[in-house]
Amino acid sequence: MIETIAIILTGLGLTASLFYYATVIQNANKTQQMQLETRQAQFFMQYANAFHSPENLSFWVELVRYEWEDIADFERKYGSVDHPDAFGKRYSFWARLNDLGWLVEKGIVDIADVNALMNQLAIWTWEKFEQIIYERRIIYNLPDEMIYWERLVQNIMEYRKRENILTETPEYYDDYLSTVKDNP
Repeated sequence: MIETIAIILTGLGLTASLFYYATVIQNANKTQQMQLETRQAQFFMQYANAFHSPENLSFWVELVRYEWEDIADFERKYGSVDHPDAFGKRYSFWARLNDLGWLVEKGIVDIADVNALMNQLAIWTWEKFEQIIYERRIIYNLPDEMIYWERLVQNIMEYRKRENILTETPEYYDDYLSTVKDNP
């Protein structure tokens, strides 16, 4: 009888220990996940704040005012040979959007967050330069140039469609007054 009670108590003790250990592991996993999510949120907010800096947004207005006839005209006006400073700023801007697409694809940044904080800039800038990027891929034999940015825009558009928040791109990105209709 005492042996039976000892075995039962040992079994109960072992069960309680396993339950306690499982709870500790579960809490540690939750804490680790919360820390990861906090780090990701901090990183993305730093990225978004830098992206929304006055200097960056002013340069974006310059970018969307670019006008060209074809890829040769674009390269003459904005390419690295004759305009290395402008090229550097433009390519850096493009690369930041490409980097953001990579972060989304790797699951580091959520597409809903990108949509909330950056969707118009990513979409409108892609629409503005899409044909130039496609032609650069062919001319420079870079088939994946800015591929993550392209996928980012696709992901944002899919997200917006799912959430029923699609909007049309204005005719003039930098001059919204040109698209405003006079009200009677």
